[in-house]
Amino acid sequence: RGNRKDHEEAVERHAAKVGALVELLEQELVEEGDARRRQLPEIGEMFRRARELAPSLWERGPEDLDFLHLRVGTADLPSLTTVSVEPGGSDGLRSRLLRIPPRFATVPDVPLALDLHVLRGVGIAGPQNLADGFARWLVLQAASLHSPADLVIAALLADDVDGDADAA
Repeated sequence: RGNRKDHEEAVERHAAKVGALVELLEQELVEEGDARRRQLPEIGEMFRRARELAPSLWERGPEDLDFLHLRVGTADLPSLTTVSVEPGGSDGLRSRLLRIPPRFATVPDVPLALDLHVLRGVGIAGPQNLADGFARWLVLQAASLHSPADLVIAALLADDVDGDADAA
C-alpha cells in the first residue's frame, strides 16, 4: 500500500509542476505576442509617431536586427520558444505531456513582416485603390522607422498614375 500511495503522491506533485509550467508558458506566449506587436506597430501608432515627432521616430538603424522589416499583415507565426518532452516516463503521463508542446508552437495574430534587407524591393499589384493604400502603408512605416540618413525611398510608377505625391 505504501508504494501505491507514494506513487500517487509523486504523480500529483508531477501534475502540479506541469500545471505551473503550462501557466508560465501561457504567460510567455502572451508576452511574446505583445513584444512582436510592439516591434511592428499598427498603422495608427505609425501615424502618431510621425505626427508627434515621437522619440521612437526613426528608431531603427542599420545595426538593428529589424532594420528594413515592414509589417504587411498579421498571422499565426512560429513561437520563438520551443517546448519539448524528454524521453521516458509512463505511457499514461507521457501521452498527456505530449499534448502540451503543440499548444505553444505558434503565437496567434502577430505581425507578419517583409525583410527588405533580404528582398531588396517590393512589387505591389492588385486593384489600384488597395495597391495604393498598401504602398502608402509601407512608405509610412519605412519613413517612420528609419532615418533619412539610412534609407532612401523611391518608387517606379506607370505613366498613367496620377502622381498624387500628397497621397504617398
